[in-house]
Amino acid sequence: MTGLARWIHERPPATIERLKKINQAATSSHHIILALSYAIHDPHIRAINKVIVAFLLSRHRAQRSGNFDKIERIECKLQEMHEAINAVTGTEPAVNKAAAENACKRVVART
Repeated sequence: MTGLARWIHERPPATIERLKKINQAATSSHHIILALSYAIHDPHIRAINKVIVAFLLSRHRAQRSGNFDKIERIECKLQEMHEAINAVTGTEPAVNKAAAENACKRVVART
């Protein structure tokens, strides 16, 4: 178990239940609303959100600077986080792995 997975696994049961609800809504933008709403009252969800946002911002900066090695490392960490959340919530990995991997990459670049 990686450090990130261990950190997520150590969250209290109520937070794990909230993560499960967020994870179940991950096929729509509803998961963002749930994550933000739960973060108001749950400091553990808030901490997880901060980590995810930090990864996404780092990936964005790396993309803008063309740092492909860093992008790859961040993608690995994001995937590790997805797998850790799936493991702790008992969620099965997506059947269509390509679609699941692209779930965090749907942002369209501005022109």
